[in-house]
Amino acid sequence: MDVEGTIEFLIAQQARFAEQQIQLVTDLTELRAAVSGLHAVVLDLANTQTRTNEVLATLAERHIDLAQQHKITEQNLNALISTVDRHIAGHD
Repeated sequence: MDVEGTIEFLIAQQARFAEQQIQLVTDLTELRAAVSGLHAVVLDLANTQTRTNEVLATLAERHIDLAQQHKITEQNLNALISTVDRHIAGHD
């Protein structure tokens, strides 16, 4: 059995293992940074969606109000047209 060869092999294996550990730690650090950045993006997106939903709800409410006001205006216009028609018909 070649003791020196075995020791060299074990030292080489340990060196590769240490390199792999360093690379894993580096990769993990980068992954954590990416996940942290992604978390911020998702949080911003959720907040933006909440604001969009609020704006959409407000627009829907205002659209309903506008439709009701339009109906009232139409009724008033029809009443005015009827009054003007009667007035014109009375002068013939």
